Amino acid sequence: MKTCTSCGVSIADDAAFCTACGKSAVAVAAPAQPAHAVTVDAQQAMHQAAAQAQTAVAHLGPDKTISLVGGILGVLGAVLPFYVVSADALDQTSGGSLSLFHSGGTGVAIFVLAIALGGLPFVMTPSKSTNLIAFGAACAAIGILIGFRTFSYMGETIQADYGTGLYAGVLGFLVLAYGYGRKVIR
Repeated sequence: MKTCTSCGVSIADDAAFCTACGKSAVAVAAPAQPAHAVTVDAQQAMHQAAAQAQTAVAHLGPDKTISLVGGILGVLGAVLPFYVVSADALDQTSGGSLSLFHSGGTGVAIFVLAIALGGLPFVMTPSKSTNLIAFGAACAAIGILIGFRTFSYMGETIQADYGTGLYAGVLGFLVLAYGYGRKVIR
């Protein structure tokens, strides 16, 4: 395989023209970098990304960073598979993984609460009372997430195993509770 020097698409060795941009095969050359250079470039990119992340965290401050991370994990908890269901329980040929959105209004409420608590420090400077309310809401969300034991499918209550959504959601709201709780104590 050759790589087009114009657009970077891989093309067959016997191709007369690039299939993506139409340049002639004369302008097409094989990659010149050895495989070791790609590894060094990847390491440099990772170091650069880590430095940019540290700069972003320093710019945002600890309160906003904690809220942002907790909010993202809370949102992931609502959209990742919360239940892992066996095929036998659903009387189907294949099993299913259901997110909190399959549970209806509770899943949407958890999703909205994660966005609201994660974004609150970005839209306003919360007071001590607002921080206390947010701390209570995060703790209530943890209780709701842990309280889910079964779900309803076609009128039947089915026992299911927890999936990654539960763990991401609980972790996210624990981070949010920690972030708002430390502001209440200060």
